[in-house]
Amino acid sequence: MFEAVGGGAEWSFGPYRATRSPEGKNAMDTESTESHGEHGEVNFCKRPAEIFENRLDANMKFDFLTREVIASAIEVHSILGPGLLESTYQKCLEEELSIRRLSFRAQFRQEIRYKEKIHQEGFRIDLLVENTLVVELKTVETLKHVHAAQILTYMKLGNYPVGLLINFHVTQLTRGIRRFVN
Repeated sequence: MFEAVGGGAEWSFGPYRATRSPEGKNAMDTESTESHGEHGEVNFCKRPAEIFENRLDANMKFDFLTREVIASAIEVHSILGPGLLESTYQKCLEEELSIRRLSFRAQFRQEIRYKEKIHQEGFRIDLLVENTLVVELKTVETLKHVHAAQILTYMKLGNYPVGLLINFHVTQLTRGIRRFVN
């Protein structure tokens, strides 16, 4: 669960909950039915627009994750620069993600199902962040269409909603980042 504090109100992505601001107003109580819990919490009831809200919550989570991973990658690249092995960047990126307290799996083996049979050695994801975001790292002169196809295939087969393709072999890292949505 991601929690953020802003404008005097706390909110979280999971259950619709917030705490009251010092002025006694709720940060998210427009258009909602609410019931008050202990300690001034506001528990939101689910509404007919729940599907839209869940997508909005998910999009906020994905945006947060991608921003954090990109910021981590930029930090690594600004310290190391281009020209090193992919494994070096991966280890340093793992350290940055740990500093930011994001959970991840490195070199995650994803099994695949083919004609009702499960194959253990399907593919390896460089980094799987928060069991949601696929991060594929490269150190190549230019990203090719096959690199995009690779991450899209990983996302499709693993049913992951968001992916980042990061090429560290560039002078400015923002030119080597591509975001994908499944």
